[in-house]
Amino acid sequence: MGFVKPLGVILCMHSYFIFPLSGATINFLVIETGLPRNRPVLESSRLWENTLMDKFFDAGHIVSNGPILQFPDISLGELPEEAQKDFQGALTGGADFFILALLAYPAIAPGDSQRPESIVLKVYSTKPYSLVAEQAYPKIANRSPAAELKEIQQAAQSLLAHLGR
Repeated sequence: MGFVKPLGVILCMHSYFIFPLSGATINFLVIETGLPRNRPVLESSRLWENTLMDKFFDAGHIVSNGPILQFPDISLGELPEEAQKDFQGALTGGADFFILALLAYPAIAPGDSQRPESIVLKVYSTKPYSLVAEQAYPKIANRSPAAELKEIQQAAQSLLAHLGR
């Protein structure tokens, strides 16, 4: 009976080294561009945000997000002040990574089923601060919802590979 306690300790240590519990903390931010502000968030933007977050969560990471931001125009080189506040909040909250999704919509009357013309995904490490990966998806507006979902899932898999965990 004296061997049960050491056996339990050995099994716990074995489980710890075989199945480490070290998921990264990841903050997501989605920005819609090309359309006027103060309108409902488009369904395609929600699809990108939710699918990416689901894939990262399923991979064992801790995920969080801020509200989807809207800007009529944005430069890919710099974050608007509102987005910088979200990034600073992620840093303060201890996030390991910050993922930015820029969805550029065509400048036409928006409908709920409207799809972005292009998408840029950027992954930043917060420790130390650096751009880890950037992926562009041009000319996706004419894809079916099923094709768009498949593309999002593939994008998530590709981004997961860049985390190094």
